[in-house]
Amino acid sequence: MKKIKRIVINSFMMLFFLASIKGQEDSLLVRQNDSLLTAYKNGKLYRLFQMDREETFMIKAGSELAVSSPILMENTQGALFVGFDIKPEPSLSVENLLFYSPSRSRSESFSLSSSIKYYYDIRKRIFEGRSANNFSADYIKFSIQQSIVRDVDLLNWNPDPHNNYTGWRYEPALMIGYGIQRRLWPYTFMDFSVSSRYNIAKVEFELVFLSLKFGFGLSKIKKHE
Repeated sequence: MKKIKRIVINSFMMLFFLASIKGQEDSLLVRQNDSLLTAYKNGKLYRLFQMDREETFMIKAGSELAVSSPILMENTQGALFVGFDIKPEPSLSVENLLFYSPSRSRSESFSLSSSIKYYYDIRKRIFEGRSANNFSADYIKFSIQQSIVRDVDLLNWNPDPHNNYTGWRYEPALMIGYGIQRRLWPYTFMDFSVSSRYNIAKVEFELVFLSLKFGFGLSKIKKHE
């Protein structure tokens, strides 16, 4: 329990840290001039987050730590994912990710998550020369999750782990939330989001759903001048 609480606290600290970085970036550009913009582009964070990298399609693969109802600590689950993110225009992207959550003590699942992300300030950042058209930006998202889940059968325990589950069931869900996504050097990325989730099958509403993803992101490199 202490480890889980530490993970949640660290996740919130990371969100606060990234938000403060964004605030520092914005404060640097109160006055637009060439020398200030040059200093900004030569900064370590600009290079770390690959802000000059132009990309509209990214293949993603990595791991996720998800926590629902973090105050009550009702459910913490790890998962592996693979998929893609594509931007039809600078402020919008369509993301499709396939998740596999291995069995721990409660359940096993496969999920397909389809999201529309709105990068609300990316056009302004591109216009000001602070960023190329890429995925290193804050966003608001709407997601549809389609999952098949099977639970550990605690009432009819079987020594054979392959026969120790209930049957598969279908669980669709809707999510809306806010997230921060950043490139970390050329081939990795992180994505932290806070969402509200409605499980249609169970008719359950989760006010707070935390998701922290780390993974590899592959795309064609194009530097923005």
